Amino acid sequence: MSDDEPEVETVVAAEPRLRRGSRALVVDAEDRLLLVLIRLPHADVWVTPGGGIEAGETPMAALHRELREEIGLVLAEDPPLVWRRTAVLAGSVTGYDGQVDDIHLVRVPAFEPAGLLSEAELAAENVVGMRWWSAADLAAADGVRFAPRQLPSLFADLLRHGPPVEPLALGL
Repeated sequence: MSDDEPEVETVVAAEPRLRRGSRALVVDAEDRLLLVLIRLPHADVWVTPGGGIEAGETPMAALHRELREEIGLVLAEDPPLVWRRTAVLAGSVTGYDGQVDDIHLVRVPAFEPAGLLSEAELAAENVVGMRWWSAADLAAADGVRFAPRQLPSLFADLLRHGPPVEPLALGL
């Protein structure tokens, strides 16, 4: 470099630190979807049941554990992967810049969710409610936040067309 050329500093952007998660579209015989209400500092958001993958755990083992703990559902088999959602959003996951969730389709008879975790344990994980939603309920939910944000239309498409051949890549 000559003395006349200015020094150029190269800045390499760090990759976002993303937590891996495993979730389920739990759908009953009436085509209702079970969602969990989580309370975040900036908003309440309705999400699919599931959560983070622990160290040494496979995504499928995490799904089995999370569904048993959170909603009391014991899976007899491994469900198909239908969506993969990547959400980079600061503050959404403590210690991370976001999360990558594998989202599986689980068909079940109707049941009343009652997981192994107490109400206090669920609240410590920001879970403050659960309910079954029909596609019409989702479509009519004005001002309600879902994750993924396009959940009402994505769920309606899934019911209309069935699971995709390859998992759909979703964003926030």
